[in-house]
Amino acid sequence: MHRAEAPEDWDFNKFNDRNVSQIRGLIKRAKLPSVRVPYKRNRMVMFDSSLFHETDSFKFRKGYKNRRINVTMLFGKRAGGKSTSQ
Repeated sequence: MHRAEAPEDWDFNKFNDRNVSQIRGLIKRAKLPSVRVPYKRNRMVMFDSSLFHETDSFKFRKGYKNRRINVTMLFGKRAGGKSTSQ
């Protein structure tokens, strides 16, 4: 998780448009340390979804029972008053 926040004028689509080079540039210019949340089974991580975030590399055993499950819930409004949902 990066401590750099998406600009307030970015809506949901802009934030999620996968413009990786633009996002990486914003993170680099922010000069803020990132936070790595170590893997623990059955964990939940809650954070401000205005922060840039990405999945760390992972390696699990093969098989359905060993798959990674990711559930994302967005709610509320960003500081600029724009809804986080579509």
